[in-house]
Amino acid sequence: MKFKTTLFGAAAFSLAALGIRIAEYFITIDAEGYYLQTSAASILSTVLTVLLAAGAALCLFAPLGTYKEQVNLGTLFGQAWMPRILFALMGILSVADGVLRYFSTIEIWGCIVIGCWLVGAFGWLWLCRSPKRAGLVSLLIVLQLGAQIVSYFWSTYKYIQISAYVLGMLGWCLVLFFAFSLAKTLTGAACTKGRLAASGGLVVLLLPAAFLAPLAGSATAADLLLAMEGVVLTLLAGYTLYTLTKEIPEEAEEFQVEAPDLSELDTFLETVPDPEETAE
Repeated sequence: MKFKTTLFGAAAFSLAALGIRIAEYFITIDAEGYYLQTSAASILSTVLTVLLAAGAALCLFAPLGTYKEQVNLGTLFGQAWMPRILFALMGILSVADGVLRYFSTIEIWGCIVIGCWLVGAFGWLWLCRSPKRAGLVSLLIVLQLGAQIVSYFWSTYKYIQISAYVLGMLGWCLVLFFAFSLAKTLTGAACTKGRLAASGGLVVLLLPAAFLAPLAGSATAADLLLAMEGVVLTLLAGYTLYTLTKEIPEEAEEFQVEAPDLSELDTFLETVPDPEETAE
């Protein structure tokens, strides 16, 4: 029930935040990304902040009581085809993103980031092959996202007044939080259900407003690619939450050993004659 509350609550707040954010692009944000000096801008900004804060509180506190329960890797994804498709799509998008960056940068740091995106693409595609056998390869996506956060901050810190960059930075940080939690699970390290649910819920909450809404303001190739990455990552986080809501599969229950009933053994022992009495 706690995971369902996290999933559906995060989705509801996410849709509301996405609607407010799209309205901002049409009503209260100018062509350069700055808020207009109007009362509508103040109202919509406040409503968006309240929605995201309430959604974040829900994602963090709804899974209370599960922050000590370990995630079972065997039942997280199983043989489902959906996560494999999402891993494959994210791998393809990572390759496309790396190629796009190649044609738009000549700096050494930019080339390092491109390399991290291509290495991360290999990690996503390996996860598509078999999530249970990914092991340390899953850490490649953590490397990719870590490089992306540094690169994004380096290119946008001068424009911190623009809300799109603030939401974008928060979005990438939450994706890294979710990917790191997922990588811990896939490598066999300790990762609780509560942590995975909270990180997945936060991704579902923020990414639509941070990655999809910018299409209402511009439709460049980079914006379109970012939106597609946001859709795939949101679906992956949502599916992960969905797997946590499911009960233990019946196949696993068949192997549970029940404790023997000792009452029948006591009854049998009472019927056994005493050897000394038999000898007399």
